Amino acid sequence: MGHEQPFEYPPWSYSAATVFDSCPRRFYYRHLPTEATTTGTKTGNQSPVFHSLGALIGVVVHECIAQKIDRWRIGESLSYQAAETMTSKKLEEYILANTESLAQIDTKTHEEKAVAEVIERGKSVAHSHLDCFYRIIWPQFTAHQYLLHEAYRSFKIDGSPVAVRPDLCTRDSEENFVVTDWKTSDSDPLSAPSLQQLVYALWAYEEYEPEIERIIVQLVHTKNGEFDCSRFGPEDLVAIRERIQSDRQEWREAETIADYQPCPELAKCSSCPYVTRCHAGQQVLTE
Repeated sequence: MGHEQPFEYPPWSYSAATVFDSCPRRFYYRHLPTEATTTGTKTGNQSPVFHSLGALIGVVVHECIAQKIDRWRIGESLSYQAAETMTSKKLEEYILANTESLAQIDTKTHEEKAVAEVIERGKSVAHSHLDCFYRIIWPQFTAHQYLLHEAYRSFKIDGSPVAVRPDLCTRDSEENFVVTDWKTSDSDPLSAPSLQQLVYALWAYEEYEPEIERIIVQLVHTKNGEFDCSRFGPEDLVAIRERIQSDRQEWREAETIADYQPCPELAKCSSCPYVTRCHAGQQVLTE
């Protein structure tokens, strides 16, 4: 039995797996070939589409850090003042381009005064993250050797593609292979290595570093400068391989849109870019 619309299974990735876990129906809509945009991503020359100010700020901070690393890669620098100006300009551009989608969360966003307040609030938060990055975080990378950043990479597990996009990969002074992911969210130092960290470790092991003990995957929090560092053992690689295989099997077994059941919750549906075509999501929002 075929899909109501053409459907292409995406490569396994942390983001795809997270979306499926959160709401299989959103996963379905997101990966339709006809889907024009996804939250926080660009299509052609269009501005990214955002449904929350927090997500928008996160993208702007990531983009500014990427510019800093671009300069570092070629032996140049990007001053804090230049980065701050770049952040302010980009954040204002994105907010003005997203007043419609942000208004789904805040009905006052359409008002001129409210938009100006959102821009100033966004700038304040983004500049705080940027200040932490420059003062606390970046000095800890001065002895690292650059390898790559913000680059899509693909490898295969049992013939199935797996996609990753690390924020930064370096070799530290002890020759460890270090994968860094910037986070604008709060840290949780007591948590076990995340699914994202595990797939980064597997990718690093398969493609770069055959000594698992030399792989470090760290979540670096631009809100407070904390580093959540994880190392791994053979059992971790077995666990993430099994998770990927299990997910791929579950995805393949779904044949129609009815197999991708919605998981309607107010917090999720209010920021979902596909809620207008989801009856269950619309019902939650109108209750």
